[in-house]
Amino acid sequence: MAFVNIQNLTYKYPLTKTPALQNMNLQIEKGEFISIIGANGSGKSTLCYALAGFVPHFFKGEISGEIEVDGAASSKSTLDEWVVNVGLAFQNPFNQISGAKYTVFEEIAFGLENAGVPREQMKSRVEEAMQLTGISNLADRSPYSLSGGQQQRVALT
Repeated sequence: MAFVNIQNLTYKYPLTKTPALQNMNLQIEKGEFISIIGANGSGKSTLCYALAGFVPHFFKGEISGEIEVDGAASSKSTLDEWVVNVGLAFQNPFNQISGAKYTVFEEIAFGLENAGVPREQMKSRVEEAMQLTGISNLADRSPYSLSGGQQQRVALT
C-alpha cells in the first residue's frame, strides 16, 4: 500500500460553486519525491492543504473521498494528531515564524511549548528536529536573518 493514498477526493470551498479538487486519486510511495504543478486555480494549494490536514479540519468546505498517510485516515484523525506526521511549508515561510522568539532554537521550542510538551523533553526534541532538517548550525541565529529556504526548514521543524 502507498505511504500517501488519496481516493476520489473532492473538495469545494464554502460559498463556491465549483470544486477546487474533483475525484482526485494519488498514490505516493514512501521516499518518493513528486512535484505538483499546474495553472493558477488548478487546486495545487488545496491539495497541499488537504494533505496537511487543513482541509477539512481548518477550511470548512464540502469534502468527500479519503486521504490516508501511513495507514491513518485524515477523516478519523484530529488536526493535532495529523500534524505530528504531516507538515506544510507555505510559499512565504515568514508567515509561519511566530515573532515571539529571538533564536531558531527558541522558535522551534515555542511550538512544543504550545503543544504542552514537558520542558525536560524539549531540548532533545528540538536538537533532534534541527539535526533531521539540517539546521543545527542555525540554532543561535535569529529566524529573521535566515534565507527563505532556511526559514522553510524552521517552519517544518
